[in-house]
Amino acid sequence: HSQQEDCLFLSPTLADILSDDRILRFYQCVKDIKTQRSPMQTAAMFFALCHALGDNVVFLKVPHMSKVMFRQESQVYAVNVTGTTQQDHLFNTNPIPTPSTHSTNNNNNTNNEYDPFKMAAAASAATTTTKSSPRQLLQAALASVTSPAIPAVGGTGKRKNTNDNNKDGNKRPKKASPRDKEYSVRRNDIIQDLLKVPEHDLFHQANVVDDDVKLIIQSQPNATSMSSPLHRFATFANLPAHYDCDFAPRNAGVYFNYEYFQLFLAYRDLEIEKQQRQNDDTRPILVQCRSDIEKVLVNTNWEAIRRRLTIGERICQISSVLGRGFLLLSKQVSGRKLLHNFNTGEWAEFMREFQRPENHTLLQNLQTKFSPSRFYGTP
Repeated sequence: HSQQEDCLFLSPTLADILSDDRILRFYQCVKDIKTQRSPMQTAAMFFALCHALGDNVVFLKVPHMSKVMFRQESQVYAVNVTGTTQQDHLFNTNPIPTPSTHSTNNNNNTNNEYDPFKMAAAASAATTTTKSSPRQLLQAALASVTSPAIPAVGGTGKRKNTNDNNKDGNKRPKKASPRDKEYSVRRNDIIQDLLKVPEHDLFHQANVVDDDVKLIIQSQPNATSMSSPLHRFATFANLPAHYDCDFAPRNAGVYFNYEYFQLFLAYRDLEIEKQQRQNDDTRPILVQCRSDIEKVLVNTNWEAIRRRLTIGERICQISSVLGRGFLLLSKQVSGRKLLHNFNTGEWAEFMREFQRPENHTLLQNLQTKFSPSRFYGTP
Protein backbone atom coordinates (compact mmCIF):
# COMPACT_ATOMS: atom_id res chain seq x y z
CA HIS A 1 0.00 0.00 0.00
CA SER A 2 0.98 3.65 -0.33
CA GLN A 3 0.33 6.56 1.99
CA GLN A 4 -1.34 9.81 1.00
CA GLU A 5 -1.41 12.15 4.01
CA ASP A 6 -3.72 10.60 6.64
CA CYS A 7 -5.29 8.05 4.29
CA LEU A 8 -3.63 4.74 3.43
CA PHE A 9 -4.55 3.17 0.09
CA LEU A 10 -4.98 -0.63 -0.04
CA SER A 11 -5.50 -2.80 -3.12
CA PRO A 12 -6.31 -6.41 -2.17
CA THR A 13 -6.72 -8.93 -5.00
CA LEU A 14 -8.22 -12.38 -5.45
CA ALA A 15 -4.85 -13.82 -4.44
CA ASP A 16 -5.38 -12.37 -0.95
CA ILE A 17 -8.70 -14.23 -0.74
CA LEU A 18 -7.32 -17.53 -1.92
CA SER A 19 -4.24 -17.42 0.31
CA ASP A 20 -6.18 -17.00 3.58
CA ASP A 21 -8.56 -19.82 4.48
CA ARG A 22 -10.61 -17.59 6.81
CA ILE A 23 -11.16 -14.92 4.15
CA LEU A 24 -11.92 -17.62 1.59
CA ARG A 25 -14.61 -19.15 3.82
CA PHE A 26 -16.09 -15.69 4.40
CA TYR A 27 -16.08 -15.02 0.64
CA GLN A 28 -17.82 -18.32 -0.09
CA CYS A 29 -20.48 -17.61 2.56
CA VAL A 30 -21.19 -14.16 1.09
CA LYS A 31 -21.46 -15.62 -2.42
CA ASP A 32 -23.89 -18.24 -1.12
CA ILE A 33 -26.04 -15.58 0.55
CA LYS A 34 -26.05 -13.55 -2.67
CA THR A 35 -27.39 -16.49 -4.67
CA GLN A 36 -30.35 -16.79 -2.27
CA ARG A 37 -31.64 -13.37 -3.43
CA SER A 38 -33.17 -12.87 0.00
CA PRO A 39 -33.16 -9.26 1.32
CA MET A 40 -33.57 -10.60 4.85
CA GLN A 41 -30.49 -12.83 4.53
CA THR A 42 -28.52 -9.97 3.00
CA ALA A 43 -29.62 -7.69 5.84
CA ALA A 44 -28.63 -10.33 8.40
CA MET A 45 -25.24 -10.63 6.70
CA PHE A 46 -24.59 -6.87 6.99
CA PHE A 47 -25.81 -6.90 10.58
CA ALA A 48 -23.51 -9.81 11.42
CA LEU A 49 -20.54 -8.02 9.84
CA CYS A 50 -21.20 -4.76 11.70
CA HIS A 51 -21.91 -6.55 14.96
CA ALA A 52 -18.67 -8.53 14.71
CA LEU A 53 -16.60 -5.42 13.93
CA GLY A 54 -18.18 -3.46 16.77
CA ASP A 55 -17.13 0.12 17.34
CA ASN A 56 -13.49 -0.51 16.48
CA VAL A 57 -14.01 -0.33 12.73
CA VAL A 58 -16.15 2.30 10.97
CA PHE A 59 -16.62 1.90 7.22
CA LEU A 60 -18.49 3.38 4.28
CA LYS A 61 -18.90 2.35 0.64
CA VAL A 62 -18.26 5.42 -1.49
CA PRO A 63 -21.31 5.76 -3.79
CA HIS A 64 -20.72 5.53 -7.53
CA MET A 65 -17.08 4.58 -7.00
CA SER A 66 -15.19 1.33 -6.44
CA LYS A 67 -13.92 2.51 -3.06
CA VAL A 68 -14.55 1.56 0.56
CA MET A 69 -13.31 3.87 3.30
CA PHE A 70 -12.76 2.58 6.82
CA ARG A 71 -11.14 3.62 10.08
CA GLN A 72 -9.30 1.15 12.30
CA GLU A 73 -7.00 1.95 15.24
CA SER A 74 -7.25 5.70 14.49
CA GLN A 75 -5.98 5.19 10.93
CA VAL A 76 -8.14 5.84 7.86
CA TYR A 77 -7.85 3.52 4.86
CA ALA A 78 -9.21 3.59 1.31
CA VAL A 79 -9.75 0.19 -0.33
CA ASN A 80 -9.80 -0.36 -4.06
CA VAL A 81 -12.46 -3.06 -4.49
CA THR A 82 -11.89 -3.68 -8.19
CA GLY A 83 -9.37 -6.42 -7.43
CA THR A 84 -6.57 -4.66 -9.30
CA THR A 85 -3.39 -3.16 -7.93
CA GLN A 86 -3.57 0.00 -10.02
CA GLN A 87 -4.17 3.05 -7.86
CA ASP A 88 -6.83 5.59 -8.62
CA HIS A 89 -5.41 8.89 -9.85
CA LEU A 90 -7.43 10.69 -7.22
CA PHE A 91 -5.08 9.31 -4.57
CA ASN A 92 -1.94 10.33 -6.42
CA THR A 93 -2.60 14.03 -6.80
CA ASN A 94 -3.27 16.56 -4.06
CA PRO A 95 -4.16 15.07 -0.70
CA ILE A 96 -7.78 14.80 0.22
CA PRO A 97 -8.49 17.37 2.94
CA THR A 98 -9.52 15.88 6.23
CA PRO A 99 -12.09 17.41 8.55
CA SER A 100 -10.69 19.69 11.21
CA THR A 101 -10.48 18.16 14.65
CA HIS A 102 -9.44 21.40 16.38
CA SER A 103 -11.33 21.83 19.63
CA THR A 104 -12.70 25.13 20.88
CA ASN A 105 -13.51 26.40 24.33
CA ASN A 106 -17.05 27.17 23.33
CA ASN A 107 -19.27 24.77 25.23
CA ASN A 108 -22.03 25.15 22.66
CA ASN A 109 -19.80 23.67 19.97
CA THR A 110 -18.46 20.74 21.98
CA ASN A 111 -20.86 18.19 20.54
CA ASN A 112 -20.67 19.53 16.98
CA GLU A 113 -17.01 18.75 16.36
CA TYR A 114 -17.81 15.12 15.57
CA ASP A 115 -21.46 14.45 14.95
CA PRO A 116 -21.93 11.10 13.16
CA PHE A 117 -25.33 12.17 11.91
CA LYS A 118 -23.95 15.36 10.35
CA MET A 119 -21.03 13.47 8.85
CA ALA A 120 -23.39 10.93 7.31
CA ALA A 121 -25.59 13.73 6.04
CA ALA A 122 -22.58 15.36 4.41
CA ALA A 123 -21.69 12.15 2.64
CA SER A 124 -25.29 11.66 1.55
CA ALA A 125 -25.52 15.22 0.29
CA ALA A 126 -22.38 14.77 -1.77
CA THR A 127 -23.85 11.72 -3.48
CA THR A 128 -27.13 13.42 -4.36
CA THR A 129 -25.60 16.62 -5.70
CA THR A 130 -25.20 16.31 -9.43
CA LYS A 131 -22.24 18.69 -9.45
CA SER A 132 -20.28 16.64 -6.92
CA SER A 133 -16.92 15.49 -8.28
CA PRO A 134 -15.33 12.16 -7.40
CA ARG A 135 -12.94 14.09 -5.14
CA GLN A 136 -15.89 15.61 -3.27
CA LEU A 137 -17.39 12.15 -2.81
CA LEU A 138 -14.12 10.90 -1.37
CA GLN A 139 -13.80 13.94 0.86
CA ALA A 140 -17.30 13.38 2.26
CA ALA A 141 -16.59 9.68 2.75
CA LEU A 142 -13.29 10.42 4.48
CA ALA A 143 -15.05 12.89 6.78
CA SER A 144 -17.62 10.29 7.74
CA VAL A 145 -15.03 7.76 8.93
CA THR A 146 -12.48 10.11 10.49
CA SER A 147 -11.95 9.53 14.19
CA PRO A 148 -13.70 11.87 16.62
CA ALA A 149 -11.98 14.97 17.94
CA ILE A 150 -10.35 14.79 21.35
CA PRO A 151 -11.88 17.36 23.71
CA ALA A 152 -9.86 20.43 24.68
CA VAL A 153 -8.11 20.64 28.03
CA GLY A 154 -8.44 23.86 30.02
CA GLY A 155 -9.85 25.78 27.06
CA THR A 156 -6.46 25.94 25.32
CA GLY A 157 -7.75 24.60 22.03
CA LYS A 158 -5.04 21.90 22.04
CA ARG A 159 -5.52 18.18 21.99
CA LYS A 160 -4.87 16.18 25.10
CA ASN A 161 -2.27 13.52 24.57
CA THR A 162 -3.92 10.33 25.82
CA ASN A 163 -0.74 8.26 25.51
CA ASP A 164 1.87 9.23 28.08
CA ASN A 165 4.43 7.05 26.37
CA ASN A 166 3.85 8.68 22.99
CA LYS A 167 4.78 12.29 23.68
CA ASP A 168 5.77 13.11 20.11
CA GLY A 169 2.19 12.63 18.94
CA ASN A 170 2.94 9.87 16.47
CA LYS A 171 0.37 7.16 15.86
CA ARG A 172 0.71 4.02 17.91
CA PRO A 173 2.81 1.53 15.92
CA LYS A 174 1.00 -1.43 14.43
CA LYS A 175 1.32 -4.60 16.46
CA ALA A 176 3.92 -6.86 14.90
CA SER A 177 2.68 -10.01 13.19
CA PRO A 178 4.77 -13.15 12.56
CA ARG A 179 3.84 -12.88 8.89
CA ASP A 180 5.56 -9.48 8.62
CA LYS A 181 8.77 -11.50 8.15
CA GLU A 182 9.71 -13.21 4.90
CA TYR A 183 8.53 -16.80 4.53
CA SER A 184 12.10 -18.12 4.55
CA VAL A 185 12.76 -16.40 7.90
CA ARG A 186 9.58 -17.83 9.45
CA ARG A 187 10.36 -21.29 8.08
CA ASN A 188 13.89 -21.23 9.49
CA ASP A 189 12.61 -20.00 12.86
CA ILE A 190 10.28 -22.99 13.16
CA ILE A 191 13.04 -25.41 12.11
CA GLN A 192 15.37 -23.92 14.71
CA ASP A 193 12.64 -24.20 17.37
CA LEU A 194 12.30 -27.89 16.52
CA LEU A 195 16.03 -28.55 16.58
CA LYS A 196 16.81 -26.76 19.83
CA VAL A 197 14.17 -28.41 22.04
CA PRO A 198 16.25 -29.70 25.00
CA GLU A 199 16.29 -33.45 25.44
CA HIS A 200 15.47 -33.25 29.12
CA ASP A 201 12.38 -31.13 28.35
CA LEU A 202 11.20 -33.71 25.83
CA PHE A 203 11.61 -36.65 28.15
CA HIS A 204 10.13 -34.78 31.10
CA GLN A 205 7.02 -33.88 29.10
CA ALA A 206 6.76 -37.44 27.78
CA ASN A 207 6.67 -38.71 31.38
CA VAL A 208 4.20 -36.23 32.86
CA VAL A 209 1.42 -36.39 30.24
CA ASP A 210 -1.63 -38.54 31.00
CA ASP A 211 -1.56 -42.21 30.11
CA ASP A 212 -4.23 -41.66 27.44
CA VAL A 213 -1.96 -39.11 25.76
CA LYS A 214 0.99 -41.50 25.91
CA LEU A 215 -1.13 -44.07 24.04
CA ILE A 216 -2.10 -41.45 21.43
CA ILE A 217 1.59 -40.61 20.88
CA GLN A 218 2.31 -44.32 20.41
CA SER A 219 -0.62 -44.65 17.95
CA GLN A 220 -2.30 -47.06 20.36
CA PRO A 221 -6.04 -47.12 21.16
CA ASN A 222 -7.10 -45.50 24.42
CA ALA A 223 -10.32 -45.14 26.41
CA THR A 224 -11.78 -42.33 24.28
CA SER A 225 -10.81 -43.82 20.91
CA MET A 226 -13.32 -46.63 21.45
CA SER A 227 -16.34 -44.28 21.46
CA SER A 228 -18.19 -42.91 18.43
CA PRO A 229 -16.57 -40.10 16.38
CA LEU A 230 -19.26 -37.59 17.35
CA HIS A 231 -18.93 -38.41 21.05
CA ARG A 232 -15.15 -38.04 20.85
CA PHE A 233 -15.52 -34.80 18.95
CA ALA A 234 -17.92 -33.39 21.55
CA THR A 235 -15.48 -34.34 24.33
CA PHE A 236 -12.55 -32.45 22.82
CA ALA A 237 -14.57 -29.58 21.33
CA ASN A 238 -16.00 -28.64 24.72
CA LEU A 239 -12.72 -28.85 26.60
CA PRO A 240 -11.96 -25.56 28.39
CA ALA A 241 -8.78 -23.78 27.37
CA HIS A 242 -5.78 -23.78 29.73
CA TYR A 243 -5.04 -20.44 31.39
CA ASP A 244 -2.70 -21.57 34.14
CA CYS A 245 0.26 -22.80 32.07
CA ASP A 246 3.33 -20.60 31.82
CA PHE A 247 3.14 -20.18 28.03
CA ALA A 248 -0.50 -19.10 27.73
CA PRO A 249 -0.90 -15.65 26.09
CA ARG A 250 -2.08 -12.83 28.33
CA ASN A 251 -5.86 -12.97 28.89
CA ALA A 252 -6.14 -15.97 26.56
CA GLY A 253 -6.15 -19.69 27.09
CA VAL A 254 -4.37 -22.32 25.05
CA TYR A 255 -4.98 -25.88 23.97
CA PHE A 256 -2.20 -28.43 23.93
CA ASN A 257 -0.97 -29.90 20.66
CA TYR A 258 -2.34 -33.35 21.49
CA GLU A 259 -5.80 -31.82 22.19
CA TYR A 260 -5.90 -30.14 18.77
CA PHE A 261 -4.68 -33.42 17.30
CA GLN A 262 -7.38 -35.56 18.90
CA LEU A 263 -10.09 -33.06 17.94
CA PHE A 264 -9.04 -33.29 14.31
CA LEU A 265 -8.83 -37.09 14.36
CA ALA A 266 -12.38 -37.25 15.73
CA TYR A 267 -13.57 -34.91 12.98
CA ARG A 268 -11.79 -36.94 10.31
CA ASP A 269 -13.46 -40.13 11.57
CA LEU A 270 -16.79 -38.31 11.55
CA GLU A 271 -16.26 -37.41 7.90
CA ILE A 272 -15.40 -41.01 7.04
CA GLU A 273 -18.51 -42.23 8.86
CA LYS A 274 -20.66 -39.78 6.91
CA GLN A 275 -19.14 -40.77 3.58
CA GLN A 276 -19.69 -44.49 4.24
CA ARG A 277 -23.39 -43.99 4.78
CA GLN A 278 -25.46 -44.36 1.67
CA ASN A 279 -27.68 -41.30 1.64
CA ASP A 280 -29.05 -38.75 -0.82
CA ASP A 281 -27.45 -35.73 0.87
CA THR A 282 -25.59 -33.86 -1.86
CA ARG A 283 -24.24 -31.12 0.40
CA PRO A 284 -20.45 -30.85 0.91
CA ILE A 285 -19.22 -33.20 3.62
CA LEU A 286 -18.13 -30.27 5.81
CA VAL A 287 -21.68 -28.88 5.74
CA GLN A 288 -23.13 -32.28 6.61
CA CYS A 289 -20.78 -32.68 9.56
CA ARG A 290 -21.38 -29.14 10.78
CA SER A 291 -25.09 -29.77 11.27
CA ASP A 292 -24.25 -32.64 13.63
CA ILE A 293 -21.38 -30.86 15.33
CA GLU A 294 -23.31 -27.71 16.26
CA LYS A 295 -25.82 -29.85 18.15
CA VAL A 296 -23.15 -31.02 20.59
CA LEU A 297 -21.31 -27.73 21.17
CA VAL A 298 -21.83 -26.47 24.72
CA ASN A 299 -19.35 -23.69 25.49
CA THR A 300 -17.95 -22.82 22.07
CA ASN A 301 -19.12 -22.04 18.52
CA TRP A 302 -18.53 -23.23 14.98
CA GLU A 303 -16.04 -20.48 14.03
CA ALA A 304 -13.83 -21.25 17.02
CA ILE A 305 -14.06 -24.97 16.27
CA ARG A 306 -13.21 -24.41 12.60
CA ARG A 307 -10.06 -22.56 13.63
CA ARG A 308 -9.08 -25.33 16.05
CA LEU A 309 -9.66 -27.91 13.31
CA THR A 310 -7.30 -26.01 10.99
CA ILE A 311 -4.65 -26.08 13.73
CA GLY A 312 -5.35 -29.76 14.38
CA GLU A 313 -4.99 -30.61 10.71
CA ARG A 314 -1.57 -28.93 10.57
CA ILE A 315 -0.44 -30.71 13.72
CA CYS A 316 -1.63 -34.01 12.24
CA GLN A 317 0.30 -33.37 9.02
CA ILE A 318 3.57 -32.40 10.67
CA SER A 319 3.28 -35.29 13.16
CA SER A 320 2.86 -37.75 10.29
CA VAL A 321 6.17 -36.48 8.85
CA LEU A 322 8.28 -35.92 11.97
CA GLY A 323 6.68 -38.36 14.41
CA ARG A 324 4.04 -38.04 17.10
CA GLY A 325 6.63 -36.89 19.58
CA PHE A 326 5.77 -33.49 18.12
CA LEU A 327 2.58 -33.61 20.19
CA LEU A 328 4.73 -32.94 23.26
CA LEU A 329 5.83 -29.50 21.95
CA SER A 330 2.85 -27.42 23.05
CA LYS A 331 5.21 -24.87 24.59
CA GLN A 332 8.06 -24.80 22.05
CA VAL A 333 6.13 -25.13 18.75
CA SER A 334 2.47 -24.64 19.53
CA GLY A 335 -0.43 -25.16 17.18
CA ARG A 336 -1.16 -21.45 17.37
CA LYS A 337 2.36 -20.75 16.12
CA LEU A 338 1.85 -23.06 13.14
CA LEU A 339 -1.37 -21.23 12.28
CA HIS A 340 -0.10 -17.68 12.74
CA ASN A 341 3.23 -18.18 10.96
CA PHE A 342 1.94 -19.55 7.65
CA ASN A 343 -0.99 -18.92 5.38
CA THR A 344 -2.49 -21.90 3.54
CA GLY A 345 -0.12 -21.79 0.57
CA GLU A 346 2.95 -21.27 2.74
CA TRP A 347 2.02 -24.16 4.97
CA ALA A 348 1.75 -26.50 1.96
CA GLU A 349 5.18 -25.32 0.81
CA PHE A 350 6.61 -25.80 4.31
CA MET A 351 5.45 -29.44 4.34
CA ARG A 352 6.80 -30.06 0.81
CA GLU A 353 10.24 -28.84 1.84
CA PHE A 354 10.71 -31.85 4.13
CA GLN A 355 10.50 -34.12 1.07
CA ARG A 356 13.27 -32.41 -0.89
CA PRO A 357 16.54 -34.38 -1.26
CA GLU A 358 18.66 -31.54 0.14
CA ASN A 359 16.64 -31.68 3.37
CA HIS A 360 16.91 -35.45 3.84
CA THR A 361 19.47 -35.24 6.66
CA LEU A 362 17.41 -32.61 8.48
CA LEU A 363 14.31 -34.77 8.17
CA GLN A 364 16.10 -37.83 9.53
CA ASN A 365 17.42 -35.87 12.52
CA LEU A 366 13.96 -34.55 13.38
CA GLN A 367 12.31 -37.95 12.90
CA THR A 368 14.84 -39.48 15.27
CA LYS A 369 14.32 -36.71 17.79
CA PHE A 370 10.52 -37.03 17.84
CA SER A 371 10.12 -40.78 17.43
CA PRO A 372 7.71 -42.12 20.08
CA SER A 373 9.92 -45.19 20.62
CA ARG A 374 12.57 -42.95 22.21
CA PHE A 375 10.19 -42.10 25.02
CA TYR A 376 8.11 -45.24 25.46
CA GLY A 377 9.99 -48.03 23.72
CA THR A 378 8.59 -50.22 20.96
CA PRO A 379 4.95 -51.24 21.57
